[in-house]
Amino acid sequence: MPRTLPRRAPVANGASYQPSSEEDEVEAPEPVIQRASTRRGSKVDFYKLETTSLKKYRRVHKLGDIASSSKDELIPAIQRHFAAMVADEEETLLAFMSAVQKSGPMPRPPPVQIVRPKPKGKQKR
Repeated sequence: MPRTLPRRAPVANGASYQPSSEEDEVEAPEPVIQRASTRRGSKVDFYKLETTSLKKYRRVHKLGDIASSSKDELIPAIQRHFAAMVADEEETLLAFMSAVQKSGPMPRPPPVQIVRPKPKGKQKR
């Protein structure tokens, strides 16, 4: 239900504002929702990545401000860069759906055969 604001009646001679009735209420504009990234904090554990992957990230994103190439020095710079990135979720989802459609139908997996154990009868001793 949209929010409503009372319409202001004319104020004369320092009289206080009073809404006249519910009929004089007007709809307030809907708040603008920014559809950028909803990421609150990075949930990516960069410590799980190999040093070569971290170096490639640095190279691809042109993070040349890192003096050393040790894992412990790469990770804070990469975390700062990753947290500063803004992703347009709607655009990302549309690009993903387009890529899925262009790739064509997925191949069917092979049928699964269920192997049931044979019932055991009375065993001879």
